[in-house]
Amino acid sequence: MEIDGTDPAAFAWAVHAMEERLSACAAGVSQGTVQYPVPLHYTIAEAPKGFGFPGAGTNAAHNLPLEGNPGSTR
Repeated sequence: MEIDGTDPAAFAWAVHAMEERLSACAAGVSQGTVQYPVPLHYTIAEAPKGFGFPGAGTNAAHNLPLEGNPGSTR
């Protein structure tokens, strides 16, 4: 699954969706319709490079030192 890495709700939905899929696989193993091992579902969160930091979307987002405290520069 791919989600929007800038949306906190997308992370919550992805965790829920992955748990539902894993539960369905576990139920299938219990019923004998699915063989173990089952796939481990994962999510890829796409976001601009350095999202939330000064210089987001550029290589400057990864350079040090940061300008002040990243939590208070918004």
